[in-house]
Amino acid sequence: VMVVVCVVVLLVCFRCYWASMMTRFAELACDNVEATVTLTVHKTVADVFVDAKYGDLVTVSTDTSGEIVAVEANQSAINLFALQTSAAVQHLIADKTVYAVPLGTVSGFTLLSESGPEVQATFRQIGLVKCRLESEFTSAGINQTLHRLYAVVTTSVEIAVPTACRTVVVETSVLVCETVIVGKVPQVYLGK
Repeated sequence: VMVVVCVVVLLVCFRCYWASMMTRFAELACDNVEATVTLTVHKTVADVFVDAKYGDLVTVSTDTSGEIVAVEANQSAINLFALQTSAAVQHLIADKTVYAVPLGTVSGFTLLSESGPEVQATFRQIGLVKCRLESEFTSAGINQTLHRLYAVVTTSVEIAVPTACRTVVVETSVLVCETVIVGKVPQVYLGK
């Protein structure tokens, strides 16, 4: 009876310890996936936007005296940019990717780091990659406005570790372009 109790206690302890290690491993895999997807998005946006200019996406309209009256988005160029970015990111992360870590690294013992057999997690992209452009206007002085365009790419990735599956949603914001719009200097400035 005593041997059976000891074996059961050892099995329960091993099961709890294994679950703790796999939780740690799942966290490492999630961090790795987020880093991989973020790097892929940044590289893709840089590749897609390499030849484009601010004027390709946005038109600044002026009146006859040269004063700025409107900033208009070129919707067809923005839609094409978003489509190319989404397709490129989806293509790059569509393949199953394997993330492997030695068992000693997730054991919690520093002495065992980088030793033992490798535990693998596979991650694959699920759903569509979504890309949208966001615009931001901020004051850059009395007569200046800083206009920035960001590409916001959202990707859903499923991670399969030996004990469970997790879904990670990675949202990456990349500055695409910025410009300073200079307006007319006011004749009178009333500031506090």
